[in-house]
Amino acid sequence: MTKAKEGFLLYKAFYEPIKHLSNEDKGKLLDALFKYQIEGSEDTQSSIYPFFLFFKNQFRLDQEKYKEKCNKNAENIRQRWNKKNTNEYYRIETNTNDTKHTDKEKEKDKENEKENVKDNENKLIVQNENHFEQFWKNYFPIKTSNGMTSKGSKDMAETEYKKRLKKYTHDQIMEAMKKYLKFCQENNQKTKMVYGFLKHNFKEFAEDDCKAYIVAKTGKQTEAEKSRAILDQLKNSI
Repeated sequence: MTKAKEGFLLYKAFYEPIKHLSNEDKGKLLDALFKYQIEGSEDTQSSIYPFFLFFKNQFRLDQEKYKEKCNKNAENIRQRWNKKNTNEYYRIETNTNDTKHTDKEKEKDKENEKENVKDNENKLIVQNENHFEQFWKNYFPIKTSNGMTSKGSKDMAETEYKKRLKKYTHDQIMEAMKKYLKFCQENNQKTKMVYGFLKHNFKEFAEDDCKAYIVAKTGKQTEAEKSRAILDQLKNSI
């Protein structure tokens, strides 16, 4: 049997898809990776589980290559010393002088690793595209006494959505959208085009202490906020 590995690899290319996560979520992800490697456990209900799956898939590919290399090294030793059983030599140190593992084979391993990482990056791109489609379908313009605004350009909206993903998660974007639509509905205010919401209004509704949302729920508003509301209404009417 293959000897258990003492560690696991993390690839620099995997930082790009997770860099927008909060430090807390990054910590949860790192903890999940160690628990998986040590205990083999997975928390499928965790908010970071979709990101964990990309690492898990890479771990599987690395483990398969590790087993293949171990078997190849064991076979090389059996041939060298003409023995039938060499269970004690299932792993050769990386600094061995074994000439069977040529530079060409090492180069091939590196190319395979790059292809595996690229494959996982492509899967993440597909996931992000699916998330945008979910966001786009759930953005329903609010019909008011003054009419209703269309969703606008889908391409422009997707560009802004990707920008928001650099700092916020898909769930946070969805939550901000729900707050915004509810605010417009309760205040008889026309919604902006999707692009306009993401570019100009998103941050206001993405924060937990969103003032506009609190006003919509409580009806309390300071003089400064009243003035700001009047200005916003004038802008929307232009």
